[in-house]
Amino acid sequence: GQWQGQYQNFQKLFDSELAQSPEYKYDGVSGGDEWRHNLRGYFISQCPIVANMLNWAESLEYNEINHAMIVEESANWMIDTQWQTVCTQIWGFLGLCLKGDAKTLHQGITEGNGLESWRALNRVIDQGRPQRQEVLRQQLKRTGHLRIKGLENVPMGVTKFENLVREYEMAGGAHM
Repeated sequence: GQWQGQYQNFQKLFDSELAQSPEYKYDGVSGGDEWRHNLRGYFISQCPIVANMLNWAESLEYNEINHAMIVEESANWMIDTQWQTVCTQIWGFLGLCLKGDAKTLHQGITEGNGLESWRALNRVIDQGRPQRQEVLRQQLKRTGHLRIKGLENVPMGVTKFENLVREYEMAGGAHM
């Protein structure tokens, strides 16, 4: 199949040095939407099939993921039991990324169950979503902090505004 032979070096996919870099750290308190967006993008760029795994885990919301559920769903992702290796690698990578409350949450997950850890972390991030949406909505209403001085700064000013809109939409705000 497409999966077989294409992604054999799983250790390279989930690089432990990268997991420990500041941009991949998450404490369970702040910056969750950006962390999730960046990490999800990294995982998918390294192993596109992971998108299906993460989508499934996220769709379960408050339903804890166990081994039997993964076994049943895994036929939709890849052949054999390679999903176990990928799931374990996600779990290990997350263990290196996390600190504080997020690390505590991760440590309570069954060893090797990266999809359950991802699902649980998504719930923590989403709990703060209404407050984050309101902060971003207020920033969009009052764009004075984005004042552009001089024509040469217009492209960067537009980019900053577009980034603020994208962040608002990522936090679940209405599409603008």
